Amino acid sequence: MKNWKRWLCLALLLVMAVTLTSCSSSDKADNAASTDAGKTEQFTWWMYKSIDATYYTNYNENPALRYLLEKPWGDNGTRVAIDFWVPPAGTSSDNYSNMIGSGDYADVIENTVGDTPLVNYQNGITLDLTELVKKYMPNYLAFLEANPDLKEKAVDIVDGEEKYLSIVAFYDESPDQFWGHLYRRDWLVKYGTNPVTGEAFSGGYTDENDPDSWEDNVVFPSGGSDPVYISDWEWMFEIFEKAYADLGIENGYCYSVPYNGYLAIGEVSASFGGACSGTFARTPENQIIFGPVTSQFRAYLECMNHWYEQGWLDPIFSERTGDMFYAIDTTNVYQGRVAMWYGLNSQVGGRMDNGEGLIKDICAYPAATPINDKYGDDENMFKEPYASYGISRESTKYLISVAAKDKDLGALLSMFDYLYTAEGSRLVSFSLNKEQNADRNDPIMAKFGMADGAYTIAEDGHIITCDAIKANIDMYGVSGCRQLPGLFREKDVDFGYKGVYAHTMKLWGEFENIGYIQGDLPSYLDSDQSKQMNKVATKISDYMNVHVPEFIMGEKDPSNDTDWDNWVKMMGKYGYQKVIDLLQPVADAHPYIPGAAEEAE
Repeated sequence: MKNWKRWLCLALLLVMAVTLTSCSSSDKADNAASTDAGKTEQFTWWMYKSIDATYYTNYNENPALRYLLEKPWGDNGTRVAIDFWVPPAGTSSDNYSNMIGSGDYADVIENTVGDTPLVNYQNGITLDLTELVKKYMPNYLAFLEANPDLKEKAVDIVDGEEKYLSIVAFYDESPDQFWGHLYRRDWLVKYGTNPVTGEAFSGGYTDENDPDSWEDNVVFPSGGSDPVYISDWEWMFEIFEKAYADLGIENGYCYSVPYNGYLAIGEVSASFGGACSGTFARTPENQIIFGPVTSQFRAYLECMNHWYEQGWLDPIFSERTGDMFYAIDTTNVYQGRVAMWYGLNSQVGGRMDNGEGLIKDICAYPAATPINDKYGDDENMFKEPYASYGISRESTKYLISVAAKDKDLGALLSMFDYLYTAEGSRLVSFSLNKEQNADRNDPIMAKFGMADGAYTIAEDGHIITCDAIKANIDMYGVSGCRQLPGLFREKDVDFGYKGVYAHTMKLWGEFENIGYIQGDLPSYLDSDQSKQMNKVATKISDYMNVHVPEFIMGEKDPSNDTDWDNWVKMMGKYGYQKVIDLLQPVADAHPYIPGAAEEAE
């Protein structure tokens, strides 16, 4: 499973370019590494967030990582030791800012928040890794040469020359979506009726232990077995209200909207004319737009306002500010009191764990981004989203700071390079196989039912995950060392529920991601340009976080021309056009090529 918070954070900060100015102290995790043979080089590593403490409390307990740290690397056969600096929950951005502001840099920095590799290098914070990569990372370079579209993500241009200023983690040829909309399909079956015949639906799991065995006869008003339009969603909401009444759920609601009323990656806001309405976007005509001043976003606000008035949204959504990057109502979702949410692929089927075990008989089913058929005018209706969250083969970038310039970086980069081999990619993706664990009998592997290995390889080359991962796909994210660089395996992997998982990937990838600006365009800006964008975007973000909820909750009326015109004028005063003027030349120089990703695969 991909680290979904990391990806969303990257999207928000690179698209909206929020300046990180607040400060906090860094907690440094305990160091654990073998030192009984040969030289050991100690590295500090700033990590965006810790792993789920349900599995282990320190990332150095990760079995795949321990396996790596026991081996010699580089020219000198040096072992690598890592002291992870892990910010307290909810403080990652402030913690990062404090580290950069203090000058007390970690040796390795997870580039999930903050400036781009180019800007960090120009500011004297990080190293030029070009010669080291050429010497110690042949597998990494071979992968990039075989994937020129991805090589562009891995190099920066400095004085006209290609430079490696970071190490980039990638997904293999068939990356899966790790999140999208989910809803309680079991409630539709139990409380819904056919919109044409009026007959009650029926269905359920034919095998309660098999999340791929769900069958039903649900039909939506649009005529198919999956929701397509906003009207399909509202039809579901009315059914969900029946479920709440029957089950006696007093604090339940239909849809968990983020605390500020929108997500910069699009989500439902992308339904109203196709734009990534919560932030800057690139149109199919290669024009940079600022979504929040468009009629698309106005139609979105009208829809959200209606849903709020109907009681379909969390009445206190604007108060959930603890996790600014993914502030759905996690507690109520996992307690089974929310009918629809933006969730993880690990929740698909009957895998909703409320802390006391899997919720009995639940079916969390996927839905594509809906197409608007009710709100706004013709410009806003019956348009396919073109900027909702899309599949990307690029994952996290890792920087080496100037603090590590005198350390054995050959050992560190040799270890990284191993993670781009076939064997290493399986290790970083899944964890140890049977042979690797045989002599070690790692306690984490034994504790979570993987004593015989996390995976096997079938005769046809498919990777078959063990029963522990099939029973709980969250193990896929914590058994491997997914917070290290590498080539993450998604292609030809059997997770044990092929049918529903494949259907999920189809729906979540229904629309091509054209307009969602990730790090590709902002990464071409120099330090001064980034500072200009940051200054504008910070003010815009702060203003929107306060005032978008006012439109949704009815304190302002999105249908009122005066309220809307004042909103647009205020956005103009904050200078969104300055960001467009910075990004448009970059978009002109690097236009989107339809189908490029598919051709590359």
